[in-house]
Amino acid sequence: GRAYAEQAIATNSNDAEAHYLMGLIERYYGNYAASTACFQRARAIDPKRGKYAEAINDNVTIQRSNIAASQQNRM
Repeated sequence: GRAYAEQAIATNSNDAEAHYLMGLIERYYGNYAASTACFQRARAIDPKRGKYAEAINDNVTIQRSNIAASQQNRM
């Protein structure tokens, strides 16, 4: 998936779906800052697609859950 997304972005940097796909890939690997940046780029290209904003919000929720779980594991 990463190679496909990178090629799509290289071919057309205004391909919102390619940036979205890259965001999903980055999220899968736990790279939330990079993931959010990809989703933000997708939203900037196509602000009418609500799934890009939802993906950004999902990252925030996942990160908060991870922090809470980490803090509980320390107790």
